[in-house]
Amino acid sequence: MLTIRFMRFGRRHQPFFRLVAVPKRSKPTRGKYKEKLGWYNPLKKTHAIDRERVQKRIQQGAQVSDSAWNLFVRAGIVEGPKRPVHAHSKGKEQPEGGGSQAEPSAAQVMEPKQDELKKEGAETPVAVDAHGEDAIADPAHESKNGGDV
Repeated sequence: MLTIRFMRFGRRHQPFFRLVAVPKRSKPTRGKYKEKLGWYNPLKKTHAIDRERVQKRIQQGAQVSDSAWNLFVRAGIVEGPKRPVHAHSKGKEQPEGGGSQAEPSAAQVMEPKQDELKKEGAETPVAVDAHGEDAIADPAHESKNGGDV
């Protein structure tokens, strides 16, 4: 099975892509492709695509990469919506099987929520500094202590 995708050429910081038909499982080596279908220059946003050859390859069952598909849609070679090609973030996915939950950060552990303070009638939260002494978090209390914290 063939796939239509970009093959990168050009120099460093000057990319230039060829649209090629390659076997689906092949590595992206330069020069080894079945057919050159066109080119795309992302710096100048110019391209040249052989429409008839692309349509023939698609009719023969060639798969099209997402980036190449979006270029074909812009060029009017194929019709349909563009495909998303951005990377998926790994941090937002939640495991379904009740895995281990992330531990809360130190800031969340040290500071009680405002509604909890109102319910309990507690005073200003007190944190311990690096020397083991109590450090008052409210600057209004600093003037009462004489400023020696």
